[in-house]
Amino acid sequence: MEPLVSVVVPTSPAHNCQTYIGACLEALARQTFPRQRMDVVVVVDDKRGPRFNTTTTDFRVLAPRRRIGSPAVYLHGLAAAKGALVAFTDADCVPHPTWLEMLVQGLGGDRVAGCGGRIVEQSDGREHDNRLYDDRYILPCIGFANVVYRRSALDEVDLLDPNLCFAAEEFDLCWRLHLKGYRIAYTPLAQVEHRTHRPARKFLSYGVALRYLVRKYGHLFDISLRSEFRQMITFNRRLRGRNQTTPLLHKLRPLAAVAGYAWARAAEVVGLAPAIE
Repeated sequence: MEPLVSVVVPTSPAHNCQTYIGACLEALARQTFPRQRMDVVVVVDDKRGPRFNTTTTDFRVLAPRRRIGSPAVYLHGLAAAKGALVAFTDADCVPHPTWLEMLVQGLGGDRVAGCGGRIVEQSDGREHDNRLYDDRYILPCIGFANVVYRRSALDEVDLLDPNLCFAAEEFDLCWRLHLKGYRIAYTPLAQVEHRTHRPARKFLSYGVALRYLVRKYGHLFDISLRSEFRQMITFNRRLRGRNQTTPLLHKLRPLAAVAGYAWARAAEVVGLAPAIE
């Protein structure tokens, strides 16, 4: 018998419109993985509660009725998850019908704690940069848009660090799993389509996240700021030509990351930064 898999889908005000979350939930309902072995949990990170139709699909909705942010939204989903396996995708992603089946199949092997798959852009079919098989990165990492984990492995590393921020929690979880001797597998057969773009404010968050990771792991890993900012610049260049922002905003995105890093560093100096162990 297939294992019970909880699928956690966080939503925010940017994702709550039916255009995005509706398509995601419809895709989950069409999965080839046995529906009776799926436990879909939607976490609404919006003080106004759900703003989408909750009656057409078999899933559970958690609505704290306040903005809780990342990684608390994932911790809410994990607390409610019933499965021995926990998969994650985003509300602005549309999983391929075989997505969950392929992820679960990819969990085979010794000390494999999780398995990630491909994320492609709806606008042009390009694949996101993948930190699982690219040797430019410190340790392999996969994002929450397309991954499944063994719940036992997550419990062993104490789930997610609540003091981290958006974009830092994914690296932190993967790195802690690696430090415990686990591996994260990759299968290109598990695919989701990403439907929104990254605004400049997300690059600001990436800079903050980078500083948090330096604080937590700088004594263990040589985290190169130059390399990370160069990767952000490269990604930003790939966004050009998609008619999503003006040329000026394109140029400002990497500067937003630098500003985010500087802001997080300044918060440490004045004693306003969160405790990160």
